[in-house]
Amino acid sequence: MQMLELLMILAYVIIVMTIGLFSRRIKGGDDFIMGQRKIERLGTTMSIFATLMTESLIFFAVALTVFYGPLGGIMAIIGGSLALLIMSIIAPRAHANGVKNRFVCISEYCRQKWGKLTGQLSRMAFLLLLAWVIVLQINLNGNLLSGILGWTPMESSVLVVVVVLFYLLIGGYHSVIRTDVFQGILLGFILLLPLMISPRPNVIEAFDTRFLSVDVLLLFLMSFALTITRPELWQRIYSSKSGKIAARSLRIVALIYFIFGCFILYYALAVIQAAPDLSPTRAFAEGYRTILPPVISALFPVLLLAAMMSSLDSATFLLAADVTKIKSYFMKNPILWTRIFIVIFLIGGGLASLTIFNTLTFAYKINGIVALFMIPLLLSFWIEIPRNVLGISIAIGLITYVVQILIGRIDINPSEAILPALLTGFLLIVGYLIKWKDTHHSNHGSYRRGYRKGND
Repeated sequence: MQMLELLMILAYVIIVMTIGLFSRRIKGGDDFIMGQRKIERLGTTMSIFATLMTESLIFFAVALTVFYGPLGGIMAIIGGSLALLIMSIIAPRAHANGVKNRFVCISEYCRQKWGKLTGQLSRMAFLLLLAWVIVLQINLNGNLLSGILGWTPMESSVLVVVVVLFYLLIGGYHSVIRTDVFQGILLGFILLLPLMISPRPNVIEAFDTRFLSVDVLLLFLMSFALTITRPELWQRIYSSKSGKIAARSLRIVALIYFIFGCFILYYALAVIQAAPDLSPTRAFAEGYRTILPPVISALFPVLLLAAMMSSLDSATFLLAADVTKIKSYFMKNPILWTRIFIVIFLIGGGLASLTIFNTLTFAYKINGIVALFMIPLLLSFWIEIPRNVLGISIAIGLITYVVQILIGRIDINPSEAILPALLTGFLLIVGYLIKWKDTHHSNHGSYRRGYRKGND
């Protein structure tokens, strides 16, 4: 069976590398980095879907179901779907703003909107998020391939890095979109999983064991925050042919995301009941062997690999493109420097991935930092946030988050990583209302004084 799995993985690798070869005709820097901002609905939709599938859906839905029970997985799915619907409302405005200012990453928008200090802090946070996605995806790939083929984590990581390097360096953003389309189609086979699972999970029994709690509510909010703050999704909005196409793509993916999430949750329950002693990471990487027939067990790792590759290439490419835009010197030859940074980040991410052993806790420690910008980001599209209020709110949230890490709260309960973001949002809204009230009263007082003076 190992030989069959190896052949299927090899076939997948050949296909994505071939797609990279067909994407090699580049018409300039904007074409290499953003596809000339003319990506049609199919490419936008499939790329958003494929990008979200691994850590935002497959990994977290399975891992959180192991850690918190079925409601943990459900809340992760619902939070992501709702976030996509909210983004679809913002998409036309964000697209117009991105095209006007030639944005590549949402961090550029934050820098423009929030000023130098807070803008730079947000940029560092988004860059950190992209970096951890790279590390996480290589780590998950390593665990998966090691379990399938008996390779060492180093050997598995080398294979992943070489494949992604090949098609990114050749085709740039076009490779990202086209491989995402292929990977998204491949992931459609997940819908057939319930027909092949044996033994079938007892869903009623699973939901009797865990009830709604504060933790699962926090997981819902964290899933919502992680989707809203995913820089790759905003890049898809900026690169889409129009804001309307981006909005429709996000709504379509919200529906698909929820449907696929239900099927993956069913799969997760089957894994847990068949092998209750598996850790969150092992349940994701190895659980399929306990419930799927041998032939399907050879195909399933290819589906997981497709999901992880699509997230890995998206994060790597956007990180390289965004870093290239930091310095005007790099922008003199954006294609060259983006390629250089792709090599640096993939190799560096591969080495860093070998140092991670508790994937779920590591992920939430990083996610908590980026979640601080969820409420400010959403509000910024509707209101003008006072920069001093924003800076103070984020600073207090960041201090709270550091304290959480130092006392080990996130190690004990990863869902609590969202609490500093909620504190930041609360302080931001209160500060904005106080500012608005003071300004309103001041303007009202000036109007009354002017009225009296005129009568006199």
